[in-house]
Amino acid sequence: MTPLPLIPATVIGSWSFPGWYAKFCDDAARHPDLFGPDDREEALRDVVRLAVDDQLRAGADLVTDGEMQRVDFNLGFYDYLPSPTPRSRCPCRGRTRLPAVSRAAPFTRIVGPSPRRSCRS
Repeated sequence: MTPLPLIPATVIGSWSFPGWYAKFCDDAARHPDLFGPDDREEALRDVVRLAVDDQLRAGADLVTDGEMQRVDFNLGFYDYLPSPTPRSRCPCRGRTRLPAVSRAAPFTRIVGPSPRRSCRS
């Protein structure tokens, strides 16, 4: 095994979903009867392969699967916030949609105090 450099290059966080995979996930959620386990496995295998290939071509020393199997990893906390109110536009740079990595959640504004409780309770 080749020794790693003193400061290895790697990716921090999740790799962005390609547009085709985001569409596949949306389509599979809307019409689960149209996509079987083989279809889902093939799409996941392909998207992981592309994430790994991107990292290898970029010269990363530590390569990940891009966390392609994670679901709702950065959105689950919304359930514990009081009074989330949808916003039509992002408060930054006038965007109407989130960047590709975070497309799943609308822009929201919290209008109430946050209770002190555990997410596991």
